[in-house]
Amino acid sequence: MANEEHLRRLLQGGEAWDSWRSKEWDLSPDLTGANLAYINLSRANLMGIDLEGANLYKANLSHSILEEANLCNANLEEADLSFASLVDSNLDEANLTRANLLEPTFAE
Repeated sequence: MANEEHLRRLLQGGEAWDSWRSKEWDLSPDLTGANLAYINLSRANLMGIDLEGANLYKANLSHSILEEANLCNANLEEADLSFASLVDSNLDEANLTRANLLEPTFAE
């Protein structure tokens, strides 16, 4: 279950999230199972985030940093992952049906 504080911060948007994370850089954000359908997190720094089982249906994650993120069993159906950095991310059992995978980075 997602950490309520982390979810509240993320729902404020990518810019507010990045500002908060710059102060809490050692934190491992827990958003397991969160409903984030349609959220716009374009260009957000989501490094190390735990999104296991999260619903990211039609989420805009373009140009975002998802390095070392846990996306196991996440629903990324129709999500925009174009130009996202997914280096060392775990996508086991993630649903990527009709996701936009235009030039994401999977390896350094």
